[in-house]
Parts: sequence; C-alpha cells; structure tokens
Amino acid sequence: MLFRYAQLLEALGQRDESQRFRQRFTQIDQALKEIESVQKALVQRPRDPELRLRAAKALLALDRSQQARGWLEGVLLEAPDHAEAQALLRQLP
Repeated sequence: MLFRYAQLLEALGQRDESQRFRQRFTQIDQALKEIESVQKALVQRPRDPELRLRAAKALLALDRSQQARGWLEGVLLEAPDHAEAQALLRQLP
C-alpha cells in the first residue's frame, strides 16, 4: 500500500513525499523479514536473548512498542544485566 502510494506521489510530481513513503515501505519490509528470520531461529534457540532483542528492535521499527516491551522483558529474563535491552525498555512510553 505504501509503495503504491509512493508511486502515485511520484507520478504527481511530489518527489520528496514519495521518497518518504518509499523509505517507510523499505523499513517495514526489512522489519517484517527480520521478525520472520528471528522466529525461525527461535525454534532452535528459544532462550537466546540476542534473538529476543532483534525481535524487539524489529517491532520498534514497526511502531509496536507494547509488543517490543514483551520481547525486551524476555531478554531481561534470560540476561538481567543486558544493557541495551534495559536502555530500550526505559525509552518506551
């Protein structure tokens, strides 16, 4: 949807706006691919805090802070001193 909207904006000569939507489309696409990759890896390593952190970051890229919170809390269950997870958790609303 965002990609098609970007194409429409481009056709209308609104290049800056089109570029903004293309970038967001790319960001969403990458985050969804990352989530899929993490889900596959979690089958083999379900308690891996780094995989959980990757999932949280992908969800944050999708503006899903509540879901990301759950993954970050999961990181801290496995690695209570994980500084990056702690920092990200503190930044959430």
